[in-house]
Amino acid sequence: MLAEGRARGIECRGPSDHGMIDSIYFRDPNGYVIELCAKRADHDAQMDPASNGAREALQRWTAGKATGAGLSGARAPVASSLEAARLAGSTA
Repeated sequence: MLAEGRARGIECRGPSDHGMIDSIYFRDPNGYVIELCAKRADHDAQMDPASNGAREALQRWTAGKATGAGLSGARAPVASSLEAARLAGSTA
């Protein structure tokens, strides 16, 4: 799809690695960005709330936010629970 978009002269970006999916982006004639994404083989396991630790990471982040600490000090608010789970694994 990416090669075809480029061959047709469509503004394209990607692929972007989001961990559990890969995305490519196209700009439509009205200027809107269109994202096409494909799941990776381990997508469902990463998104499984029973095993990914996202809920616990979000609870720690929320508690830390009240003290100004968050998960990693001055980092901006977490964009997703999956990102929170990844950050929780890399912080004490």
